[in-house]
Amino acid sequence: MNHVLQMVAVSEAALLAALAKKPLVGTRTVTIAVPPALLSQRSGTTGTTVPRQQRNPAPSSGSRGIAYTLLGRTEHVGSAIEAVTQILRELGRRDPSFFERLCSLTAGRSVNHVARSPEAVHPARPDLRDRVVEVAPGWFLNTVISNRQKKQILKAACEAAGIAWGAGLRIELPNA
Repeated sequence: MNHVLQMVAVSEAALLAALAKKPLVGTRTVTIAVPPALLSQRSGTTGTTVPRQQRNPAPSSGSRGIAYTLLGRTEHVGSAIEAVTQILRELGRRDPSFFERLCSLTAGRSVNHVARSPEAVHPARPDLRDRVVEVAPGWFLNTVISNRQKKQILKAACEAAGIAWGAGLRIELPNA
């Protein structure tokens, strides 16, 4: 039996009204948990909307969605590397010299987690050079990293940006 699920963005009031109605005989209802942060975000005067970057499909089997709060704004993304990428991009937008400072803080012996080119990220591993993402024009992030390494990079990003880890940036990464 094939079932089609259709999701429609509605206002908070419409959502609450729909939940208050009794289901029709012969229909099924599905209850979902909506993070309070999504319900409290408003766009203009049309009610609650979900920003474009949050309209991701549900995380695939075996992965988890990640929520983080950067400088008072909470975001929800599909993966930990997506969270790291978005956080670095936002911090880079705020300060043009951010990536210079972060680059020196994340350099390693055999890999540079943030660098000016894929070759500089993986100098000894040409096979991994396609496993980077450009986080700002001319700045690349290594994506072959554990959640523990992501956390270290984010702590270094807080230091480079001059914000407090745990206050200016809050994120929970599994197994970190």
